[in-house]
Amino acid sequence: MSTQEITLDPKNARIHPERNKEAIRKSMERFGAGRSVVIDKNNVVRAGNGTVAMAEEMGMSVKVIDAEQNELIAVRRNDWSTEEAQAYAIADNQSSMSAYWDEAQLYNQLKDLEAFEPGMIEAMDFDLTDVEEHFRKLNVEPPEDFPEVDENLETKHTCPKCGYKWSGG
Repeated sequence: MSTQEITLDPKNARIHPERNKEAIRKSMERFGAGRSVVIDKNNVVRAGNGTVAMAEEMGMSVKVIDAEQNELIAVRRNDWSTEEAQAYAIADNQSSMSAYWDEAQLYNQLKDLEAFEPGMIEAMDFDLTDVEEHFRKLNVEPPEDFPEVDENLETKHTCPKCGYKWSGG
């Protein structure tokens, strides 16, 4: 199967910055493919979006193995030495550390999943109370001792998206 026949998850809550993409690319160039990814019945990637995206960029093909819930798929690489296998294991774990959550997307999905099936998110090692508390902390609210607005106060601003800088009262 071609990677073009697979769709990356449009709601993927994992962000793959350039460092992460580069780590995946380097690993795949040196060791080749070494992990399985998960696609659903509609060929949408549910686990391994970064790996599939890099495989597509590198022109790799995809071998699809249909599995049931009670089957674990193991990828055997007979061409690796013990040292290469050890290096791949470290590279695989290291590359996952440079990706991070799109927290708003993650929170929305967790709420939807909890509404669909209460208790489901515990199977994913999340606690809805902890998640909600984390997002309450992300709300930007001024501290109680925040000064009143003064129209004549000289300020400097920078747009977080484009970097445009301006000042004014």
